[in-house]
Amino acid sequence: GNTFKLGTKYSSSLGLNYLDENNELKPVVMGSYGIGVERMIAAVVEQNHDDKGIIWPMNIAPYKVCIVLISNKDEKQKQIAEQIYTELQNMGIETILDDRDERPGVKFNDMDLIGIPIRITIGNKIDEHIVELKKRDSDEIKEISIFDVLYTVQDIIDEESI
Repeated sequence: GNTFKLGTKYSSSLGLNYLDENNELKPVVMGSYGIGVERMIAAVVEQNHDDKGIIWPMNIAPYKVCIVLISNKDEKQKQIAEQIYTELQNMGIETILDDRDERPGVKFNDMDLIGIPIRITIGNKIDEHIVELKKRDSDEIKEISIFDVLYTVQDIIDEESI
């Protein structure tokens, strides 16, 4: 944390005094003690990471969900990715849509590095109405129906925000 000696600068101007052992008024010597946001974030990252990067706890994650679009050229993948992104945003769930023209591995590594708790991958199984869902703190990848994505994401957020 931070410690600052403020002296009597503020107590004198505010008339904040105490009686000393001789019954004389003296200005209070003040200090300020605190933990800055930057130091708290550093402490969280220090406690919540692995060799791939940050693992944000759900309740303080800057984004809860990332959607990784495998192919920008596949119109169906693109449409579903944008639809899920919009619906999650409308639900108040902070979401990133990674539609960069990069290889999937690069996108996966970047999302692991920045530590977003839930990754949804829109790929080749979209014609079967299937997407992949992976939690950052697990290696397990689940295939789920696009019709269950919103409920599944909300359930994970509710469960992990307790």
